[in-house]
Amino acid sequence: LSETEGGAVLRRDRYEGDIADLFALQDRIAEQVAAAIAPRIGAAALQAARRRPPARPEAYDLVLRALDRLHRMERHGLNEAERLLHQAMAADPDHALPWSSLAWLHALRLAQGWSASVACESEAAARAAAAAIDRDKRDALALAIRGYMAGRMAHDLDEGAALLERAVAAGPSCAPDATGPP
Repeated sequence: LSETEGGAVLRRDRYEGDIADLFALQDRIAEQVAAAIAPRIGAAALQAARRRPPARPEAYDLVLRALDRLHRMERHGLNEAERLLHQAMAADPDHALPWSSLAWLHALRLAQGWSASVACESEAAARAAAAAIDRDKRDALALAIRGYMAGRMAHDLDEGAALLERAVAAGPSCAPDATGPP
């Protein structure tokens, strides 16, 4: 059992048994692993709770509605999603989620070839990602998009690599799919 962030080995065991007792062995292993990681899960939950939640529930609702439009992968839906994200930003300007979602929206437009101007869309994605990072230094999605924009679009490979490394450190399991942020 390894910690993904630091790579430290938390537990190493070897189990032997009869194949007929496979399910009992699996249960025993699961119980032992749960006991080993429970204290760490509590610490991670506390750290996550310290991150600033949205100040206004209506802003979060607007973001969820925007993400629904993003997941539909329809060109006209992105315009509606963008409008909803701007409303969310107006309702809660200090929350990172609408900004990182907007960065994803611009990156999605670029990826789909739905942008009228690659340069303008790239700049908009980079600006939105930077705004999200200003609000939450550990926003993995925003760090990844900003890193991609720096490396691929601005050809600043050192800055791009540094931002992508920060993204992996901030959210090693945060992997958006083609339809939107996790």
